[in-house]
Amino acid sequence: MLPGFGRTRRDVKQLNPGRAAHGRRNDRMSWAGGTMRVLVVEDEKSVATFVKQGLEWDDYVVDVAYDGEQAELLVNQADFDLVILDLALPKVDGYGVLNHIRAQNPLLPVLIMSGWAGAEDRAKLLDLGATDCLAKPFAFGELSARVRTLLRSSPDSTVSIRQVEDFRYRFEQIKEFLGLPPTFGFLVEINAPFPRGHSQGVSWLAMQIARQMGLPPAKIEEIRVAGLVHDIGKIQVPLSILNKSAPLTAEESEIIRSHVTVGEKMLEPLKMKTVALIVRHHHERYDGKGYPDGLAGTEVPLGARIVALAESLEGMLSDSPYKSARTFEESVSELRRCCGTQFDPEVVMGFLDWLHIHGDPREYRSMTV
Repeated sequence: MLPGFGRTRRDVKQLNPGRAAHGRRNDRMSWAGGTMRVLVVEDEKSVATFVKQGLEWDDYVVDVAYDGEQAELLVNQADFDLVILDLALPKVDGYGVLNHIRAQNPLLPVLIMSGWAGAEDRAKLLDLGATDCLAKPFAFGELSARVRTLLRSSPDSTVSIRQVEDFRYRFEQIKEFLGLPPTFGFLVEINAPFPRGHSQGVSWLAMQIARQMGLPPAKIEEIRVAGLVHDIGKIQVPLSILNKSAPLTAEESEIIRSHVTVGEKMLEPLKMKTVALIVRHHHERYDGKGYPDGLAGTEVPLGARIVALAESLEGMLSDSPYKSARTFEESVSELRRCCGTQFDPEVVMGFLDWLHIHGDPREYRSMTV
């Protein structure tokens, strides 16, 4: 047994008694499809070996650095999903390594394992950019649980918190790139015929439906962002058309419809392909009678089917120059009526299930996304 760590090597092996005799599971998968990779930075070789072997039995790929300088080199050279970092290191101490990691990747989870004095030290470490802290000595079960939490993934799609946060970070880059205010749909809403907060409402509702349907975190985040930007292509639509109360001409209708392809093109250079596709297809219909491509059924990306329902409900509940808002009961009835024609039945059921649990979503309109 390793002193102070409460578990023998045999105990570690017994954590997974159902493992096949030959080979290991490969269910700790990264965004790119490979096994999640962890860097352990620890100068005491017995502790480093204990942690490395335990995590390998949990099906992670583990690299070890025995000093801070080696750790910084590995962080520069490889893409890790998690760093487990001791503070008392030779050459460069743990604080220096933590600062280096944060300069290189502000979103990479860092779990500090050290024998600090108490809560004040933990608070200081968290302020400096640590994601979590674990006091020595510790049982491996506690370390394993912390690692699972930091790399939490859904049963259907093993996507880590870091990868979801990286997506959020890229969305912030989009806003900076386009010079947009905090809510991406704000520019459209300044002059559009919907009330302020339309894009935010669509985003929030789409996110709730996606969660209710059990989608993985990264997909939910893509749908959330797509809801915020779904109408960004309307920036190019003349205000005279956007705010027109009379019926649109055929030419004006085509200009309005073009906002989905314009929005897709605006997002393409920003390397958010899934979001761009949702924006392109959020006016498709389940029966194939939508636009721009006339896709039907599951040909339409699931995120687009979800945003389509969320936008329709938000639109029905809002006043515009060409119609009055419907009641909530009328709007839900319309969703039911169009189930299987305009809307995906699974998405409708996802919304109705959410509605049964939570009630009228307008009560949550003030919540941010």
